[in-house]
Amino acid sequence: MLALCLAALLALKIGYTLNYRAGSDEPQHLHVAWGWTQGMLPYRDFFDNHTPLFHLLYSPLLKWLGERADILIPMRLAMLPLFFVSLGAVYRIGATLFSRRAGAWAVIFAGLWPNFLLITSEFRTDVLWTTLWLVAIAVLAGRPFTVRRAFVLGAVLGAAFGVSLKTSLMVIALALALSTVLTIRLLARAKVGWRNIGLWIAAGLAGMAVIPAAIAIFFYEKGAWRPFYYCIIRHNTLPALGHWSDKAFHVTWFPPSIPSAWWFPLALPAMFIAARGFAACHGDISRGLRRATVFLAAGFFYFPLRSYWPLITGQDFLPVEPLLCIGVAAAVVEFENRCAVRRWVQPAFCSALLAFIAVTEIGFAFLHQLPWRNKSVEFTQHLEATLRLTDPCDLVMDGKGETIFRNRPFYYALEDITRTRIMRGLIPDDIPERLVATRTCVASTSRLPPRAMKFVEANYVQLNKSVRVAGRYLGEGRPGKRMEFDLVIPARYAFDFDNKQIAGTLDGVPYTGSRFLEAGHHEFQIESGRGIVYVVWAQALERGFSPEDLNPMAKEKHHAE
Repeated sequence: MLALCLAALLALKIGYTLNYRAGSDEPQHLHVAWGWTQGMLPYRDFFDNHTPLFHLLYSPLLKWLGERADILIPMRLAMLPLFFVSLGAVYRIGATLFSRRAGAWAVIFAGLWPNFLLITSEFRTDVLWTTLWLVAIAVLAGRPFTVRRAFVLGAVLGAAFGVSLKTSLMVIALALALSTVLTIRLLARAKVGWRNIGLWIAAGLAGMAVIPAAIAIFFYEKGAWRPFYYCIIRHNTLPALGHWSDKAFHVTWFPPSIPSAWWFPLALPAMFIAARGFAACHGDISRGLRRATVFLAAGFFYFPLRSYWPLITGQDFLPVEPLLCIGVAAAVVEFENRCAVRRWVQPAFCSALLAFIAVTEIGFAFLHQLPWRNKSVEFTQHLEATLRLTDPCDLVMDGKGETIFRNRPFYYALEDITRTRIMRGLIPDDIPERLVATRTCVASTSRLPPRAMKFVEANYVQLNKSVRVAGRYLGEGRPGKRMEFDLVIPARYAFDFDNKQIAGTLDGVPYTGSRFLEAGHHEFQIESGRGIVYVVWAQALERGFSPEDLNPMAKEKHHAE
């Protein structure tokens, strides 16, 4: 049964890695990794609000793979080793604190947990961040706990800081968990080795400082300390952001009558009582204390996250879910062991229960998306179209780096915090001015703020579902009709006339093909031909794109106008 579940887990993981829908964060991470390959420096040369270790580690692979429309899939496949390392850490924790059977089933439960299974299939910083956390917990759960082990624990957490500043919540959770276990020991009047504790803390802090200090020194030496500090610290710490904007911290789901700010203080007594039970219920006091530490670390991470974290997303729970799965697997295996001794039920019942939990997890994952249904193809098609439409030197205005291999004319990525800052007037929405100043001819309406959206819709024509290029829709053309229009982006333009030839004069000069047009007012006099007329960035037409390739409903709308 265990082998069958492992095979199912592997098959599902590969299926979701290949077919899971593209998340909005994945292109941003790919774009940042690409920036490293171009000799650009994050924060100084382009925006990112994550610490740099993840992107730096994966940039060599991205450079080796090159500019390709299907880049998302091989980069996702490169996430698989992290997934298996995470499961290896889960097994180590479960086997060390409980039993090998509990550790093995914990691997199944954690790997099939829908949120964990799906999000770790994406190319995102949270995958490496979660892996480092689980490795840190595995180091903490091992014995004996020495100064060297404390240094390794600190170094792993320092690496996690290099991936995400959300590690601060991890460190606080571990500190509170260890402090609570120490309090339990003191209440039991057990002997405490204060000298060893002091050495462990010093070694842990020293290990934790290595990678963050190296990153800080690197950007300082590059003269990029101020943008580094802004993007990583100041940009992300926005008052009244998300959860913080609700003074009551009230949530509408279970339990509906308790404001979320109360969850953490209400959970504290239960966590303390449960931790004392872990510490006292096992003959091996050391193992009991380590179980209590891991349990408390999960609780001190989860409840403050639920209560006080400003923006809560599914990936924020990745560090806790495998620890919960370890607890569930250990409980069922312990029940199975007691049944074998006391003959309460047949052992087959417990095996069936373990399999039922795994199958239920698979069912919930299927409700989210079937693993054989390819929902990443739309992103690949969009990227393929953009790469075919543009040259490496062309700027593309996108939301969060969806074009990956092209720079934006606007410094910021339009992630949620940036959009909130623009809405509050803390970051000016000067996207229209940047588009004009940089002569950007390709844009997407994805995540644009209202002013920029209005500008793009007025001055760019739609080529497909997600791509617009500089130009204007001029309406129905016929011989003898004079069409007047204004352009704001100086560029080389051509006329698209139902994909047919058109004859006439442009600004009094016979039109013989594409021509560079300055911003301002222009006139086109049609001499022959009839149909829908667009003036479009010439490069788009030359590369096989046309506004008339829109779906029939869009064409009917244009004809109606």
